Amino acid sequence: MAPGEASCIAYAKTHGAVVVTDDKTARECCRRHGVSFTGTIGILKVCSLDGALSTQEANAGLRAMIDAGFYSSVQRISDLM
Repeated sequence: MAPGEASCIAYAKTHGAVVVTDDKTARECCRRHGVSFTGTIGILKVCSLDGALSTQEANAGLRAMIDAGFYSSVQRISDLM
């Protein structure tokens, strides 16, 4: 975990904020310390739910990221809706 992620976790714990990270180690640290977190998939899902992106746009964004090498446990945001 990089120093920037560690400082984000410390800030979030102190201020009741949410950490946004896709880093596995940082997410595990958040869990251990009771810090809320989300990642790219969660952001795309919320954007789709609140209408900032259509489900098709969220799916297309995720597909482009996967094609560029992003690891995702889901293939489509619409699968989470």
